[in-house]
Amino acid sequence: MQKIKLSRAVLTNHSGITDIMRKENRLSALRDKMLVFGGLLSIIEILGIGIAFYLYHLNQITSFVIEVLALVVIIFMMALGLSRYYYDNVEYACPNCGDIFIPSFLAFNLAPHTPKFRKLTCPRCGKRSYCLEISRE
Repeated sequence: MQKIKLSRAVLTNHSGITDIMRKENRLSALRDKMLVFGGLLSIIEILGIGIAFYLYHLNQITSFVIEVLALVVIIFMMALGLSRYYYDNVEYACPNCGDIFIPSFLAFNLAPHTPKFRKLTCPRCGKRSYCLEISRE
């Protein structure tokens, strides 16, 4: 897939943004993978909660506490890994100046977002706006 070059004119033209979003098949595939992995993470979480509930009712408090702590650590690490995987595969286009940039991991995770846009501050123009998410090459 060729890297999509963006310019200010392309980003301020709504049909240009629509064309870019349609061409991002790779980003759609990434989102599909994220959905599958997120579903698996949910299944693991539900199973872990079920096991914890079972241990609690058997009055095996030590096993219950260990299982809950292990579950929290496992879920946190898997969620962090999933977030990092997504972060490593996307970059953002500023709608104001057309700059393509990669925010910090912290800014990426804390920014309000929709499925296709994330509210970030552009490092080039300094404006905070909803930036278009595109796949990295």
